[in-house]
Amino acid sequence: MKSKLTASETQIFQQIRQAAWTLQSLPADPQNRPAGLRSAWPEICRKSTVIYGGTRRNMGPRPSPKAIDEMDEMLDVLARMTPCERRLIWARANGVKWLRLVHFTGRSRTSLHRDFKIALEKFAVIRGKMTPCKKHIDK
Repeated sequence: MKSKLTASETQIFQQIRQAAWTLQSLPADPQNRPAGLRSAWPEICRKSTVIYGGTRRNMGPRPSPKAIDEMDEMLDVLARMTPCERRLIWARANGVKWLRLVHFTGRSRTSLHRDFKIALEKFAVIRGKMTPCKKHIDK
């Protein structure tokens, strides 16, 4: 029998999903990429013609400063968890299907779901123990 997430677990998971969306929505131009993804070689334009229609990038709504602060808080909590818990929560927050996780980890969906619920509970405990930074207290 499949056990459902409780209301508090669902709320925490929705906040983590929002953090994942915020991270994906941030602009990712070459100057903002992490050092491991940048190249020392300059970008080379391989086409000699200019296509104006292809130069415009449709950006969705930009995340608010509050959403970015909440994302930072979520990522701080995730950083305090074990790598297995962190990967499982982050994969589910980014929409990775259970079947893919089963194939990737070699574990059953039931055990993955159980570990996911335990990880969400641990996330709530760690988040509750963290002291908010000064800028969050002033608000």
